[in-house]
Amino acid sequence: MKQIKQFFDFFDSTQAYQYVKKREGEIKLGEKLSFIHSFDKLDQYDAEYVLIGVPEDIGILANHGQPGAADFWDDFLSAFLNLQENRFLSGSGILIAGNINTDDLVKQAQKSIQNYKHQLGRLSVFVETLDEYLSQIVKKIKQAGKTPIVIGGGHNNAFGMIKGTSLAQKKPINVFNIDAHTDLRYLDYRHSGNGFSYALDQKLLDQYLIFGLDKAYTPEYIFEFIDHNKQVKCVYADEIYQKTNPEIVYKAKYESEKLGEFGLEIDMDSVQHQPASALNPLGMSPQQLYTILSALRNDKILYMHFCEAVKSDTFASGKLVENLVFSILQ
Repeated sequence: MKQIKQFFDFFDSTQAYQYVKKREGEIKLGEKLSFIHSFDKLDQYDAEYVLIGVPEDIGILANHGQPGAADFWDDFLSAFLNLQENRFLSGSGILIAGNINTDDLVKQAQKSIQNYKHQLGRLSVFVETLDEYLSQIVKKIKQAGKTPIVIGGGHNNAFGMIKGTSLAQKKPINVFNIDAHTDLRYLDYRHSGNGFSYALDQKLLDQYLIFGLDKAYTPEYIFEFIDHNKQVKCVYADEIYQKTNPEIVYKAKYESEKLGEFGLEIDMDSVQHQPASALNPLGMSPQQLYTILSALRNDKILYMHFCEAVKSDTFASGKLVENLVFSILQ
């Protein structure tokens, strides 16, 4: 097993300032964040949140999806580090750690795809490596009493988030997943469509709620699985479309409170026309998602995971996610 320092690139103030767009009289968040160079002494910091990136799309490719999520961490930093430091948002509550170094894994995965185009199962080994890397980091963060915020990559990384949190807490955890998909596909090989299947199978996941599930994207065998599994519950997308915003927020609060503490998963393909690995022509509006996240009790959130977004020329993806992060932190 590799040590974290062998696969993690720690971020520093010099790198952050390269993203910051200075303006006279203004202080940007990137100028106020704290930086760490190890996960070993996190409990000595007052900040509650630890921000890390996972720049990869291996799991998405393994699930027949469109690449692009590997570049989103950079897109997010361009937006997030230029938020204003003010009375509503302070960088003092956030530690920015850096990102998992995925360069070698991505290169190996791309080579595998070129050589074995019809054998996507070969990518499983790279996804499993990411699972191990991420679970180690999340476990460290949770053991220090902090809340990890993970940005970028495919929804395959939900498994590493769940595993790391479960190991730190020494029990299965609950998850609130805002998503158009269940990601409960077969346990054939690891990819972005079966992170929750594996978490349930390995008894790392207790109660699992999918909020905003699109019926048209869900195979019948998954509906049958849900019918016979008391651990899984769905709130369907068409139910949400028929409700007013206050009703949607009440439903989200009600369902989340039944879970108690929970990991928060936000798949960006749940948002209408959001640049994502699976573009959704319907979905929630950005305003609806922002309102839902604002209503959740952040003291019950074990971790936050924003995934499946892809970089856009207008920085729309990065700006939306930084606003969603802000909705929870404020």
